[in-house]
Parts: sequence; C-alpha cells; structure tokens
Amino acid sequence: MDRINGADTIDIGAGRRGFRSENLVAGQAGTEVTADFLNSIQEELLGLIEASGLVADDESWGQLLRAVRSQKLNYFTAGGTSNALTITPSPAFAALADLVGVPLRIMVSAGNAAGGVTLNVNGLGAVAVTSEDGAPLPASAFTPGAIPTLIYNGTTFRLAGFAASRMPPRNTQVFGTAGTVNFTVPAGIYALFCEVEGAGGGAAVAGYGTSSAGGEGGGGGGYSSGWIDVSPGQVIAVTCGAAGVTSVSGSNGTAGGTSSVGAFMSATGGAGATSSGSPGIGGIGTGGALNLRGGSGADGSQLDNTSLFFGGSGAGPIGGQGGCVASQAAVWPGGGAGIVVIPPSTATAAPAAVGGVIIRW
Repeated sequence: MDRINGADTIDIGAGRRGFRSENLVAGQAGTEVTADFLNSIQEELLGLIEASGLVADDESWGQLLRAVRSQKLNYFTAGGTSNALTITPSPAFAALADLVGVPLRIMVSAGNAAGGVTLNVNGLGAVAVTSEDGAPLPASAFTPGAIPTLIYNGTTFRLAGFAASRMPPRNTQVFGTAGTVNFTVPAGIYALFCEVEGAGGGAAVAGYGTSSAGGEGGGGGGYSSGWIDVSPGQVIAVTCGAAGVTSVSGSNGTAGGTSSVGAFMSATGGAGATSSGSPGIGGIGTGGALNLRGGSGADGSQLDNTSLFFGGSGAGPIGGQGGCVASQAAVWPGGGAGIVVIPPSTATAAPAAVGGVIIRW
C-alpha cells in the first residue's frame, strides 16, 4: 500500500502527497481516488482481519478491532526441537535487524533441557535465547504449552517477564518418618527444590565399667539441597534415614541412616560414637547444589564424677540440635545423640533424631 499519488493532490509536508478537496467556486478539482488505491486499502484491512483467524463479513462491525486485540498476528507455534526452536512468520522477516524490539509470543511443545536454547526465525540463523537477566536458560525454563515472550536485542532473544518454573516455591511437603515413601510430582510441575538431612548418630560410653567411664556424642546428619528437573506424574522415592542407636553399655553407637530424594541427592547420617573413646563425626551431603557436613559429637571430660556429652547438630539451615540430656532428645532433623555417664556403669541417653526431607515447588 502506498500514499495517494497523481493529479489534483497536494503536498502535505516532507514531500508527501495527500488528498485535495474539490472547490467548485474556485474551479478547483478534488483528488481523483483510483480503484487501485481503494483496492489496496481494502486488501490491507482484509488481510489483517483474515490473518488473525477471523472470517471477513460485511455484516459485522468491529472486526478490525477484534483482529488487533487478538494478538494472533504475533503468536507462533514453535517447530524444531525443545532446545532449537524455529518459527516461520508470514510475511517473513527479511533480516535479523528487522526483529530488534519485536515481541514474539511462542508456544512451545516441550520443556527445554540444560545446555542452551536457540531460536531461528524464517531461516535467518539460530540465535541464543537467554533468561531475563541475560544468563543462559536453566533446564525447564520453558514448559509444554507455555507461551513465553522473546524479544531480540540485536544479539540474543531475551525472555520477557518470568518463566513459571522460576517463580518462588509456594508449596511444601515435609517427610520426617524413617523409611521410604513415594512422592508423585504434581501436575504442571517441572522443577522441585529439595532439602535432605541425614539422621543423627548414636552415642556411646567409653571405658564402660571403669572409674574413668565417659560418654561420646553421636555425629549430626549431613545436608544436601538444590533444584532438580522432573516431569508431572513422575514418581520419586523419598527416604528418611533412621536414627542411630545409642549404646549405654560397652558397645559402639550405630550410625544414622542416609536420607535421599531418588538418585538426585542424598545425605549420610552422622557416625556413631565408639566405646574406645571417639565421638561420631558428622554425615555429608552429595548431589545437591549445596552439600554440608554435620557437626561431630562432643568428647568431653568428667565433672564431679559425671560426664555430659552432647551429640553433634545436623548440618545446614534445617539441621536439628544435638541431644544433651535425657530430658532433651536430639532435635529433628538429624541431631546426634547425647549421653550422660556416671562411672563406672550408669548411662542415660538423649536419643538421636531421624533424618528428613523437605520438598518445595
């Protein structure tokens, strides 16, 4: 479509031609509107209406408004693969420079994997897609059926707004009973934030039956946390380690059990204290973005013929306090056992705590 041109037009500024009114008194002819000009206007308007998915109808009003409001002309279904997206707008963009600042709404059919995402528009070449801050997209930033908006800045296509998978977690499920249960990923969820704490280790008596008998605290559970990529309906085994057992005689305390979220991440329990005089060391987390070791049990000395030995605290921000007296067992999750010993053979335990798992989405 072009501006009106030909006889009986006027200069409307900047060398552009416009319409002139007829003036019969002055003998001035008005601009002659040609069929070509009117046809070009008609086809431009009808092309917009039909490209938006509407059927042109001379009995309906407001079709142009509905076409613009629908935004369907700036919405594309992605082809290619989950990490190498393609779209074919029509009319085609002639060069990448034409895309600068243009918001492209793109429906994706699959969640992206880690390792980078690209978009190729009209075969102009694959261009990197980045997150809102320009960083590479994490896995599952796009989810099936999502319609992210991408804007080309001359270098990369940058995600506008926030991806659903990067919104702050709003749901929490806590697992605090020793054993294994299945967790089913809720509908529409593609990433989980998990915190895993190993169980506390048991305490022991060193020199049992002697005048120098003393206690040794059990170690605290390790800690692991981080995001994992999942799929809706996926079933994941969640294990909470059993608390280590304290020995109030001459044997060793047992180690706390390992807690885990499937094969994604785990945290070992604190070691049990030994009857030879060693407190239990803390467990350690593996597989997460953050992996910490639990506190070791205390190795104290006698005071007024009584020895009081604290268990190690569980690691990380959710780690429980170690036990210290019979009336104060270790705190969940992962606190190590403590023990009170009165030589030569009287001992009372502050039991260790079981491990735990917290899942947020």
